[in-house]
Amino acid sequence: MKRIFLGYMKISLYLCQMNLYTMDRLLNFFTLIFTLLVCISCNNDEMLKVMDRIKDTGNSDPITALHMLDSIQGKVDEANEYIKMKSMLLTLRLKDKAYILPMSDDTVKKVVPYFEEKGTDAEKQEAYYYAGSVYRDLDDAPKALYFFLKSEDTANKAAQQCDSLLLRNTYSNMVQIFFSFQDYHSSLEMAKKEYSISHEIGDVTINSLSHLADSYLRVDSSQQAGSIAKIMEKYIDKHSAVDTYGLLAIYSYIRNRQKAKETYNAIRGNSIEPDAMGYNALAEYYLLNDNTDSAIVCYERIIDGDYNITYTYDAARFLFDLYQKKGDTAKSIKYSKLFMRYSDSLDFGQRQELLATVNNQFLYYKNKAEDDRIQKENSDYRNRTNLLVAMVLLLTTSSIAIYYYNKSRYLNKIAIISNCLSQTKAKQEELEREAVQIEQSLANTKNTLNNKEKELMAVNSKLLDIKNELEIKEKKLADTTEDNKKLASLVHKADLEENAGDIISTLENGSKGNYDLSKEDWNRIYKAIDLTHPNLMEKMIRNLGHISEERKQVGYLLSIGLSNSQIQKLTGVPSSTLWRWVKGMDWINSEE
Repeated sequence: MKRIFLGYMKISLYLCQMNLYTMDRLLNFFTLIFTLLVCISCNNDEMLKVMDRIKDTGNSDPITALHMLDSIQGKVDEANEYIKMKSMLLTLRLKDKAYILPMSDDTVKKVVPYFEEKGTDAEKQEAYYYAGSVYRDLDDAPKALYFFLKSEDTANKAAQQCDSLLLRNTYSNMVQIFFSFQDYHSSLEMAKKEYSISHEIGDVTINSLSHLADSYLRVDSSQQAGSIAKIMEKYIDKHSAVDTYGLLAIYSYIRNRQKAKETYNAIRGNSIEPDAMGYNALAEYYLLNDNTDSAIVCYERIIDGDYNITYTYDAARFLFDLYQKKGDTAKSIKYSKLFMRYSDSLDFGQRQELLATVNNQFLYYKNKAEDDRIQKENSDYRNRTNLLVAMVLLLTTSSIAIYYYNKSRYLNKIAIISNCLSQTKAKQEELEREAVQIEQSLANTKNTLNNKEKELMAVNSKLLDIKNELEIKEKKLADTTEDNKKLASLVHKADLEENAGDIISTLENGSKGNYDLSKEDWNRIYKAIDLTHPNLMEKMIRNLGHISEERKQVGYLLSIGLSNSQIQKLTGVPSSTLWRWVKGMDWINSEE
């Protein structure tokens, strides 16, 4: 199924490249194919695999992933509760990645309780994180902070199962919450954790470095902020306006004119319109260079733009200070009123207090849960200890009773054994007497065996002499047999010389390698040997059946007594083959 799915993806991309389909039609086509493939498999395991693939797609293309998830909604509605909740959690994830703002927290209220009760630690971490994201987008910072803290706590308790990237994003969100409510020390604490985990997973981002540097600046740690800015330069994309504006703001805050100027020059070639953070960075740079009018223009653009109230709040405050220093009373009053209105809207004091309350409540419930856990463990320990003591007492009492019972039983056995020992002792004395008699009998038998052994040694000596004599006779017989073979060979050779004339000299020259025998030579040799061995060919056919020309040559030469080396030189047959053939023709010179 996965191969089919990837095949349709390739076809879809090809159609798009050929301009046969628009992107919207391609997305509909791709979603239709995906739906058909999902309909093939209906079990829950397959549904989970499909949602995992959708989740992977959502990491790079959340919009397409949402269409894919929507296409299987019918199957999700027919599945069990777990599949439905996983689908809801995946929807929260994809919408967050696609920057689709939530309209309510209805989904969160279903997902979080379910996974709190039945989910794994990894699922709880994810559910808490996206609950925090929803409340963050609904501008409910206290609830967002509460769920981000729960996500962090769950991840830290289950380090083996936790999603490190999700934990880093959790810290990133908490940095922004604390920073927006001017709790800079808490912001710095979270920024340090964000940078630490980014370093651990080998994915240090400009965002994590910027959070850390900004937090250091807000707690008047310019030296540390400068150190982070140097690290940022290694990772920064000079073509990214957002990254470069952030670096410009840091160098301007710490009054590093040279670095600020280098960064500003890099920005000047960028035609992208700055956002609120960019205007704020430019304003700081202009103030660093005593260019108040340009700084005022930047802050006024923030006021006039549709930006977050935290940026307009800071811009109004700076404009009030700048116009007051310039002596422009009208505008300083204007921006002071605007600043007060933003202050009332933000109500930093109350919201900071609320955040602190949420943080303290979370820590209280976390510590209370830890205390409850410790008390439960202590209670369980006491119960186990009491149970162990009771078991020890029971075992001790049982052991004592068993001991006295066994002692009585063993005493009875000892009395019985003592009586048996007395009887055994009497039998032992009788056996000892019999043993003495047997030893005497054995001594007599031993003497007899010694005599027989001497007689056997004498017989063995005679047998050895006979064996030596037999070996001498066998050797003489072998020598006689060899002499007879040599004699027969000489006789055959003499006969051959009488009948073949110069054949012998031809064979001798050929066996020395001085002459190659022709077919005519072989025919002459066959005729000469047939005169002395008229039945040789018939005997070879009878013993060997069909014979080749080479085997015939070997047989004829062997019949006249030539050696293996001579035969090999005459015939050219390999030595291993010749040895096998000669061994199979040991009958060739035998008399019939």
